Amino acid sequence: MNKEQQDLLWSVLSKEERESKRNFIGTPSNNDFSRGCKKAFSEIFGHHNLTSSTEPEDMLMVERKYIQEMYADGVGTHYLINLFGDKCLPDTPDSSNISNIGKDELEHRLEQTVQASVQVEPKPKFKVGDKVKVSCREKDGTVWDSITDGRIVTISGHHIEPTNGLIIYEFKEGIRDFAEHWLEPYTEEKEPIVSTHDTMDDTKQTMEEKELDLGELIKDSIGETFFNASYGDVMLKRVDEICMLFEISEGQTLTPPRIFLLDTGFIPYYPSKESFLKYPLDAHKAWDEWQNERKPKRWRAKDGGTYWLIPTDGSPIVSNKEHFTEYQNKLYEFGNYFRTEEEAHQAAEAVRETLMKFHSNYTEK
Repeated sequence: MNKEQQDLLWSVLSKEERESKRNFIGTPSNNDFSRGCKKAFSEIFGHHNLTSSTEPEDMLMVERKYIQEMYADGVGTHYLINLFGDKCLPDTPDSSNISNIGKDELEHRLEQTVQASVQVEPKPKFKVGDKVKVSCREKDGTVWDSITDGRIVTISGHHIEPTNGLIIYEFKEGIRDFAEHWLEPYTEEKEPIVSTHDTMDDTKQTMEEKELDLGELIKDSIGETFFNASYGDVMLKRVDEICMLFEISEGQTLTPPRIFLLDTGFIPYYPSKESFLKYPLDAHKAWDEWQNERKPKRWRAKDGGTYWLIPTDGSPIVSNKEHFTEYQNKLYEFGNYFRTEEEAHQAAEAVRETLMKFHSNYTEK
């Protein structure tokens, strides 16, 4: 397919379709399907069109029969020949081709057609301060930016692209600009009015469960490697109040928000590849497990190892061998389980003092 044919096909697409194709070409390809689609688009529409911001010149669309009727009726014959050429017009004005439509009606129809083709400056759908939801999904459901898709942001301004007339919005959160067709209205849910502390605590817990503050979880893990579902292993470089900075490779970085809303869809960041494979659709559960594994754990002997305990009758401290029996599990859970004899003696003395203090308050007088 030559350049002329590619340009013709490109000009037939609507502005929204051309913008969609450009966005798709500009996103990284992480699978053979995406790479195959990009190659096909380049062959059909031309790589020069897909990577250029210049829009093809708009075409004035007029029904052929109206022009021929005007030509046959002798309305603006000279101008019609210059505009449309002989191929679109009868060879000679033939009175038999004149329809019943009068001259004034034909001129009126042509004027309406021309007026309809005049570009009118679009009015923005959103205003400064509005909260909107970003959608990075194509019509076929393909997500071309899983990090930003579903994020709630605040409009800080807009401008109109002179090349294509699209309304482009800027945001207070500092993310990239988006055209209007990638945005959806968002209405904040009002917190219910509560009358008791218990209800307030339940409401607070429910709100907290709707988001994952990943930045808070990993702020002390600078330099550690985590896993991104699209890019693989990524290294944490920085966490600030708004976003995080991950390094994919030398010179390439990702800057996702530090807080993810759990009801907006897939979260691409995981503690490791293993946790991603274990919980592919539940990053929140993967991070909960990661957090629990990092909590300091109380010492317990290995199978066959020695531990010390305080006898319930006040007898001298004794040792025992660990075999993870039900009785030993209860000792460990209750806290009567020590690494050394000295620790057991210190605990026994503290327990004795506590018991005596308790009984002193109930001495009969």
